[in-house]
Amino acid sequence: MSNKFYTDEEAQELQKLDVFTYLYNYEPSELVKSGKKEYRTATHSSLVISNGKWIWFSQGKGGVSAISYLMDVKGMNYYEAVKYVDKCIRDSPPVYHVNKCSKTNNGIFKLPPVSKDNKKMMYYLKNKRKIDKEVIQFYYQKGMIYECSYDHSVVFVGYDEKGIERYASKRATDGDWKMDVFNSNKEYSFQLVNKESDVLNIFESAIDLMSFQTLEKLHKRNWKKNNYLSLSGVTAIGNSIEESELPIALGKFLEINPQIKVLNLYLDNDQAGKNSIEKINYLLGKSYQIYDKGPKKMKDVNEVLTRKFKQKEEYSR
Repeated sequence: MSNKFYTDEEAQELQKLDVFTYLYNYEPSELVKSGKKEYRTATHSSLVISNGKWIWFSQGKGGVSAISYLMDVKGMNYYEAVKYVDKCIRDSPPVYHVNKCSKTNNGIFKLPPVSKDNKKMMYYLKNKRKIDKEVIQFYYQKGMIYECSYDHSVVFVGYDEKGIERYASKRATDGDWKMDVFNSNKEYSFQLVNKESDVLNIFESAIDLMSFQTLEKLHKRNWKKNNYLSLSGVTAIGNSIEESELPIALGKFLEINPQIKVLNLYLDNDQAGKNSIEKINYLLGKSYQIYDKGPKKMKDVNEVLTRKFKQKEEYSR
């Protein structure tokens, strides 16, 4: 994207795009109808969209515009959000819709264009996230990660049983934002399958998955011996345990991999992660051996990895 400067008038015009219209047009797989005039998002079950407003109850945040949603939920700063909304509208002018819910994968799924090189991706994953070069190259050669040409984000790709790409998410290399590619099918999120193993290691993000494999490699262990799945966010939907549904990626993985007997959960050390662990145990505890192996003193698996390198650097000084 270009470094365009936006006047106050231009920014105010872009603020007019409401969150429902944004999701309906550009992230339809996120819309989950939960009432006659109410929606929730697939990624955050406590985020409710109703009467033109969005409220994220678990975080105490809310707003009206797509820009506020991108900032508070997706982690973009103001300029990134304005620029992104501008690009969405320019690439595909929004269709305004009120009463109907867009179906998952109603549109065409298309991977973002590939950059002519992957220098920024490599620098971000190796230097900032401390992921092992061999792990990065493994997924790059399998076509599961690459650098996007226009914003230089890292693209993580998920494939179905036939080897067809069905899902992709993007992670900024120069900011904090992340998002699913339009019309992605979250059933096929980032994953590595080993039909010979009955163990599934589960993570919230692809970054955490690759971080875990790096830690395994550092400990001289086989980092590809089991099954590995990113949930692409915790998505156990429901206000109570009784109303819960499995994260869509986990449900699909278990459906097509009946050999799985053991679930190792490496989810984030926050309330959302803890709630998801409780719900997964409730729904699958009688059918699988489930172990909570997530970090207890740090936020997530990647922080465990980066702290390890930081301590090593401090010790060597």
